[in-house]
Amino acid sequence: MLSEFAQEVKNSAVEILNGVHTAIPGKIVKYDPAKCEAEVLPYCKIKKPNGEFLDYPQLNHVPVLFQQSCGQDFTIVYPVNPGDECLILAQEQTLDIWRGAGASSDNSLRFDLTNAIAIIGLYAKPQKLAQEAQDNDALIIQKNDHRLHIKPDEVFLKYSDAVNIKLNAAGITITAPTITLAAELAIAEVAGVSITETAGANITETAPTINQN
Repeated sequence: MLSEFAQEVKNSAVEILNGVHTAIPGKIVKYDPAKCEAEVLPYCKIKKPNGEFLDYPQLNHVPVLFQQSCGQDFTIVYPVNPGDECLILAQEQTLDIWRGAGASSDNSLRFDLTNAIAIIGLYAKPQKLAQEAQDNDALIIQKNDHRLHIKPDEVFLKYSDAVNIKLNAAGITITAPTITLAAELAIAEVAGVSITETAGANITETAPTINQN
């Protein structure tokens, strides 16, 4: 009798927990950048009483999280495309108050997927740049082949193999077939600073006044 009661309690607890969601991976189906909301499909399935598995339904109007602060004066944003993977976080309560809709419409929906947010960037496939960042103690920002490397002793901006800028304690090194310096007032080349113009490179200085000391 006691064992049957314990089993019933366990079954009840499992049934309750089956309706509680915390965090699951998902993918973007559609993204609205004007509202920073997405339609998201969770990467999980529902098991029916007969043992059959069904896909979770698509989630709509899911807020997408970007890094930002100071009243959104500081932010990092980037494009979001269908197929991008993300982490879906189910919220403890409905998002009505947070969205500015007044009182919460249904406080019973605790940890429900209808009140989720999406964090872009969780991928099943490892990011190959992670090892490079770890090895070089660097922050790396990439867009296709264009990269910005920020290291403790150097900043390196790469547009391509032929065009890049390196800043370190030794100075600034610009590698490019054409270098153009433009200013509305003046360009001053001060004595004591070494400026080397290499043969084969095209350097254009454009300004109302150019001072060479």
